[in-house]
Amino acid sequence: MIESVTSVAGSFSVTRRPTPVFESDSASPAPVGRASFVATRTPLVAAVALLVANTLALSVKAWDEHRVQQTEHLTLIARDGVVATQRLKALLEGRSARLSSGDRSVSEGFERPFELDSSGRVRVDLAQDWHEIVRTAARSGERFVAISEDEAVVIGQREGGGYLAAKADLAALGSLLTISGWGAVNVTGAVAPMSAQFRQDPDGRRYSVGCASLETAGLSACTQRVTPVLGISDLSRLAIYLLLAGAPIFGGIGVWSLLRRRENELAAEVQARRENELAAEVQARREAEHRLSLSVDGAGVGVWTYDAQTERVCINEQLGQIMECGGLREMTTREFIERFRPEDRENLANAFRELQRIGSMNITARVGHIDRPTYVDLRGRLSEDMREGSGVAFDVTRQRIAERRAIAAERRLREAIDVFTGPFAEWDSRKRLLHCNRAFGLTFNIPPEALQRGATYESVASRIAKIVRSETPSSTDSRVRETELVDGRWLQIADRPTLDGRLITFGLDITALKRNEEAVMKSERRVRRSAEDLSRAKDRADLLAQMHAEEKRKADAANKAKSVFLANTGHELRTPLVAINGFSEMLTKQIFGPLGNPKYLEYAKDVHAAGTHLLDVINDILDMAKIEAGKMTISRASMDVEDAIDEAVRIMRQKIQDKGLALHINIVPLPEIDGDHRSVRQMMLNLLSNALKFTEQGSITVSARLEGEFIRITVADTGIGIPEEALARLGKPFEQVEEAHRREFKGTGLGLALTRSFAEMHGGRMEIASQLKVGTQMSILLPARLAPVAAATAAE
Repeated sequence: MIESVTSVAGSFSVTRRPTPVFESDSASPAPVGRASFVATRTPLVAAVALLVANTLALSVKAWDEHRVQQTEHLTLIARDGVVATQRLKALLEGRSARLSSGDRSVSEGFERPFELDSSGRVRVDLAQDWHEIVRTAARSGERFVAISEDEAVVIGQREGGGYLAAKADLAALGSLLTISGWGAVNVTGAVAPMSAQFRQDPDGRRYSVGCASLETAGLSACTQRVTPVLGISDLSRLAIYLLLAGAPIFGGIGVWSLLRRRENELAAEVQARRENELAAEVQARREAEHRLSLSVDGAGVGVWTYDAQTERVCINEQLGQIMECGGLREMTTREFIERFRPEDRENLANAFRELQRIGSMNITARVGHIDRPTYVDLRGRLSEDMREGSGVAFDVTRQRIAERRAIAAERRLREAIDVFTGPFAEWDSRKRLLHCNRAFGLTFNIPPEALQRGATYESVASRIAKIVRSETPSSTDSRVRETELVDGRWLQIADRPTLDGRLITFGLDITALKRNEEAVMKSERRVRRSAEDLSRAKDRADLLAQMHAEEKRKADAANKAKSVFLANTGHELRTPLVAINGFSEMLTKQIFGPLGNPKYLEYAKDVHAAGTHLLDVINDILDMAKIEAGKMTISRASMDVEDAIDEAVRIMRQKIQDKGLALHINIVPLPEIDGDHRSVRQMMLNLLSNALKFTEQGSITVSARLEGEFIRITVADTGIGIPEEALARLGKPFEQVEEAHRREFKGTGLGLALTRSFAEMHGGRMEIASQLKVGTQMSILLPARLAPVAAATAAE
């Protein structure tokens, strides 16, 4: 069914036109017979083409057989001419033999012979030309010769000398050669090539003629027969082919009549079914039209119709109220366009032209006052015949105002971000850069071309890592990290996810705060040294007072003093090494210019490597001393183990890759634990460093999974392995697999001891499994839900 919408008394009704039975009839329903003819036109054309091809093929075949028969007939006629010539030669030779024997009797077809002398002279009175011909023939030895077109002479040489010659009429010779069934035989006094052809006399009769020559006599014999154009065989063949060509026609006529009768039956059935369906559809359309009218009126949707031929627009009451032009009304397209704001009229006119061209339109235009316009969203479509159309209209003013407010708010937010002195960056759900302020590139020394929209989080992080000296998590928030740059600045950086899946990175400069902390720590160290001095003085006074317990208290004090001294003087030992490492790193990077001699650069690198190693050793010794002195504590907080593992892997990844080893990560989603982020990261760094040290080729695998109430973190390598007898000693301070005098690998043996201590302080443990020349698996097990433990218990 094809529908059109018309406006009547403030509401809209739907006018239905019957859908054509066949899809090819789109304008109006066509008669069933005509539609059936169209539907069967293709097979009919194919049948006619097949019939024409069959007729042409039979015609060509009949003509070819007729031509072959005529050729065979001419061949027979030519053969008859040869036979007639041979018979003529035999007749002449027989008469010549009789003349040579002196026979003077008159033979049939020949006149009485006459005598010639030895010189060939004829003794009778003959015409001169005839006489010369006969004499020349006699002298040359010819036995028969043609002397004219109608006469021939036969010559016989007698034994006693002289010649006898007999003259014959050519017509008479032809009658002697005629045989029943051949037709007539004609003998002519001319030499003609052997041939066969059809000829026609003045009366219109058609003959077939075959000729052959007797060159020694200058004669030719031709046979001819009356040959009609179409013989009995041709007529019988023509009748057979006509019957063969007409058979498909008669069969097609029968099939066509059956099809016509069936089409009429189907047409009546389709017509009855269509009338029933049309009645049901009309009822359903009326019900749907009623429901649609109620829905449109209740929703307050504007509806409009458009007549493309008269270019008139009709709007309903709701659209009239939106456009502030009253209720239901009809107007021209120009009047309809002039109801909108002047700046939108040209676009609206173009939209109506597009509607007439492509059959659809979708545009938003404004009506009302310029200060408080109403935004109207117009959507419509033309019917299939492109004559009339309809559409709807929505008041989208609130949406447009909300969009403008959102755009303005976003613009103000971006302006605020741009003037923010700290680094700020926004990433999408796939961690691709959306926006960053100018301070982000200046802070991390990243060129603008590397901060284009779409840059990946990993590429930017790799550039930032080049200028980072150290990075530790904040003591107040595990998601915030304190980063020290190579130029001495300190930043507090945080990554915060948003509700829509994006990520925001921002930072604050805390250099001044860090310097104040260092000053406070120095003051604390001075106070601690003074307190220690007072304590030692008090101890000496007590020892003098208690001579009996002097040695025991002295040993205890010395041991405790050693641990306390190492634990409390960590910064005093680290500070010179940090300066040495910093200045040597500046020399290796040649920040202030080239060093001159290349040896200086080599020595600077050696100093930096040695200082870094010494700093790591001192840090391990101090940490171990603090643990033994009971002063090492962990700051428990809810933390994500995956973050600590990722940080350790990120720090060690480059060293692993530089050694040519493969790094595999296999971490399943893990629950949070109550632990110290720095300690967990330190344990992972110790395990990774140990695996890197003893692995020359192969791979290092980091895995983490939940086992019961514990989270198992495993670092597996394909290194040299550990003997079974040495496994019990590992994890104790200063214990290593190799003996000191033949040790190949550097190290103090504190890394695994610290790892075991940190794991036990968290309420877990460390496990080691190894096989020589196969590899080692070192695991730390941390409680997934760790109850608070006293600091003293953790120290033990």
